[in-house]
Amino acid sequence: MVDGVALLRDGIVPVQRVNELLATVPAGALILLTTDFTPAPIIEAMEKAGRKVYHKTAPGVANLHLTYIG
Repeated sequence: MVDGVALLRDGIVPVQRVNELLATVPAGALILLTTDFTPAPIIEAMEKAGRKVYHKTAPGVANLHLTYIG
């Protein structure tokens, strides 16, 4: 799991961390990016790179966005 909010708070662009992790996970594995907003730029970048992306809000949790990237 990648905490996008914490990364941004620390001055790290989440898409960089996601790309680093994607290079290390087995084929078919997913990375979960959590944010408190819809991470549209990351979703677009991953889709342009040919990655599969699924985004939803967490049921019953205010402002928790779950973005699965594989």
